[in-house]
Amino acid sequence: MATFNKKVPSLDSYKPVSDYAICNMIQGKATLTMRKYEIFIPARLPNLNDIIAAAKISRGKFNGYAAMKKRCTDQLTAFFKNMPHFDRIWVDFTWHEKNKRRDKDNVAVGKKFIFDAMVDAGVIENDGWKQIDGWSDSFVVSPDKTGVQLDIREVS
Repeated sequence: MATFNKKVPSLDSYKPVSDYAICNMIQGKATLTMRKYEIFIPARLPNLNDIIAAAKISRGKFNGYAAMKKRCTDQLTAFFKNMPHFDRIWVDFTWHEKNKRRDKDNVAVGKKFIFDAMVDAGVIENDGWKQIDGWSDSFVVSPDKTGVQLDIREVS
């Protein structure tokens, strides 16, 4: 289950980093606008072990996982409500963990909830191959800042 800090940032918690045109000089006109946004989600998202435990509790019916996914996705959707729509994106995830107890590969599973929330908020149409160009994961131990930093870039 996601554990959100009590102080939830405003829905404008994302900040545009850049919004500029890249000129295509082959035909002498600007053809691409690239946008980049940064957002920090102050939440310890469920890891793979949490998901497996939720599935086991419901004895293979996945009711526990479905409830966990809905709860997390609904909470995360608020962070993306005021973001513009993107056709295709690349996301750099920086996972901030309070210690090294959770394995990196288990922590990074939280991106599933994030992509689903982005779809629910209308930031991307779907979380398939056509809309998600790719992502990168990096990890830092920061006892005072648990959560995930997203750097979202528009891709043409």
